[in-house]
Amino acid sequence: METTIERMALPNGTFTLTNGNGEHRTLRIRTQKDDAKFAPGSRLISLLTGPDNYMNYTNFGFVNGHGKVKVWASKLRQNKHGEPSSTEHFFEKIAHMLWAMANAPGNNTYEERGCELKQSRKCVICNRKLTDPTSIDMGTGPICRGKGGG
Repeated sequence: METTIERMALPNGTFTLTNGNGEHRTLRIRTQKDDAKFAPGSRLISLLTGPDNYMNYTNFGFVNGHGKVKVWASKLRQNKHGEPSSTEHFFEKIAHMLWAMANAPGNNTYEERGCELKQSRKCVICNRKLTDPTSIDMGTGPICRGKGGG
């Protein structure tokens, strides 16, 4: 089953972004409820920062209807020399990669370098959310595969 995103705008959901070196990061895009205390009705983007694929996300910006990410100023800190911090480069790079891959599938330099954007799936055996690229492709997580499930 093909799980690579092939749409003009990024939908709400959980995505795994891989680079050409086999490293990956998991992102979540969701719309705040209309009665939320913070940014009601806005679409937030978060980075998975812990082991729980459902709860351990850190918000870092907004996503508009075309997949453009606006990284929050609080995440764009400068180092003591007034230069952009490595965190700024990290969030800005993710934002640019997402926009390019969502708006020019099959025709951008990130894909030429082996980057992929995949929408998360659930394990066909235990129904847990899959965020590792190999697990997404196989449809089962490493625990279920270890039990002979895939």
